[in-house]
Amino acid sequence: MRLQLDTDAFDDAQFVPYLRRCQQAGIDFTTLGDVGDTTQGR
Repeated sequence: MRLQLDTDAFDDAQFVPYLRRCQQAGIDFTTLGDVGDTTQGR
């Protein structure tokens, strides 16, 4: 199964409260480009 997300049409506003709650709990969000495509980065 392949999942795809249309980032041009995606409205992330409904997820902002969850994102903020996670960040307040100390969860960091980043990209593979920032951390590198390594076993540890995954």
